[in-house]
Amino acid sequence: MDTNRCVLQGRLTCDPVLRMTQTGRAVASFRIAVGLTRDRTLFISAQAWGKTAELIRQYLHKGSPAIFDGRLEPDEYTGRDGQPRCETILVAEGFSFCGPPPQQPQPQAQGPYQQYPRQGTGQYPQPPMAGQYPQPPQAWQYPQPPQAGQYPQPPPAPRGYVPLHPVDDADVPAPATPPAASAANVDDTPF
Repeated sequence: MDTNRCVLQGRLTCDPVLRMTQTGRAVASFRIAVGLTRDRTLFISAQAWGKTAELIRQYLHKGSPAIFDGRLEPDEYTGRDGQPRCETILVAEGFSFCGPPPQQPQPQAQGPYQQYPRQGTGQYPQPPMAGQYPQPPQAWQYPQPPQAGQYPQPPPAPRGYVPLHPVDDADVPAPATPPAASAANVDDTPF
């Protein structure tokens, strides 16, 4: 007997759609974007049933990273043009969160002022009154490059370290100079 098991890690491309069957069973439909390489992405349709569907709808949203565990099944349907179609879908039997927890939405800027809560205080800063705006610096001063001898010394080599190719200036040969052209070594015959 063959095993039909699939584990995919990806991000949801849209919010899951939760529906109920006629018997009252929940089913969630969604799509997963799985990055194959830096430039290639695979989009896979997925379904979840029962409590798994309700949990996916409750906790996952567009862009949420997750790991899905399930099986692959063919989904046969008739397209809008009347032609039969077949698509392979993932029937998710479980999922795991991965990545950072979702962040709370930030307040939107309205009007000329942006008010964001101060970290940890729950208070909003007051908008500046006329004349209280901070002044830009008069002239930018760039840091000066270090002078000769001011560069930090590299850390000492670890004990037992032997460089692969030790180089000493005395071991480097001087560049060779080509011999001067003379009438004796000039050949006028073409190649």
